[in-house]
Amino acid sequence: MIKAGMLNEMNPKLRALLAAGLIGTAGLGATSCSTSVDDPYDESPAVEQPANTEEIALSGFKALGVEDYAESLARTQKKESRTNLRNFPKFEVLIYKNGFIPVKFDENNTYEDGHAYALYVDSSDKIIFYIPESMESGFDQAIAAYKVAYAE
Repeated sequence: MIKAGMLNEMNPKLRALLAAGLIGTAGLGATSCSTSVDDPYDESPAVEQPANTEEIALSGFKALGVEDYAESLARTQKKESRTNLRNFPKFEVLIYKNGFIPVKFDENNTYEDGHAYALYVDSSDKIIFYIPESMESGFDQAIAAYKVAYAE
């Protein structure tokens, strides 16, 4: 049994992979407990596990429907949240609406729909991502998992 203190001392990449393995193991246990033991030749259904580190790293982004932006999102710096969004003319400005779409700004180069959005900036690719505050933790977790998987 691994103790919590040992997990804190582990390499973050190893810790993430171990967590993924433990989650997969829990799934196997649940599957085996739910299968019939009357027929010893019954095969339990295979539990699909991520095949490699890349799949693990992209799984959070795939769940959000933004895997094409994974690398760019991993380079972002998170800024403040705001309700009145503004255009950044030298950047591609995207908003999350069940996937990223270009923001349609009004004649004053602003956008407001009553929702608060966190601002994530990728200076390398010159992309601004506006992400609803309610989705912020999901994006933060996907970004962290991606960074851990690709840490050197």
